[in-house]
Amino acid sequence: GSIEYFRGNGDAAADALLEAMALLEHSDPHGSVAAAADAVLALVRARKPEQAVETARAARSLAPTDGGESDFEATATLGYALCFAGRYTEAEPHLQRAVELLAGRTAIPSLLQAVRLSAALAWLGRYEHARAYMTSLVERARRAGAVGSLPNLLAGSAWQSLHSGHWNE
Repeated sequence: GSIEYFRGNGDAAADALLEAMALLEHSDPHGSVAAAADAVLALVRARKPEQAVETARAARSLAPTDGGESDFEATATLGYALCFAGRYTEAEPHLQRAVELLAGRTAIPSLLQAVRLSAALAWLGRYEHARAYMTSLVERARRAGAVGSLPNLLAGSAWQSLHSGHWNE
């Protein structure tokens, strides 16, 4: 599914990722949440916002609300899907919780995870939060020596800096 996503084929990516979500639902709920989160991005690309919200809600129902990785991913994904569907007021508490859950995370998220939260925060006009998030990811990637993650994270950080008025940072 991810290969199809990066090839620009949202429909094929969504189909593959939704199939993965269903296959993993009982044996690996965390894997199912991760597949659902990526499927939401593919559904957004395929211009299917209501199906994206439905998929994000399914992911949220699979993840415990324990502050862990699945909880963060499901929360951020639901906020992202609701934003894309134009339900900003409904999205805001999910995004706020996702931002709060960031404080306890040390792992460097995948590019798709970073995009979900960063874009949703920007849609809500929370450019400073989005910029701070992307800046923190760049700093973590540098400390971890994750040079493969840096190009996309730096691009996202630059975009958020531009939109928050920090042109020279």
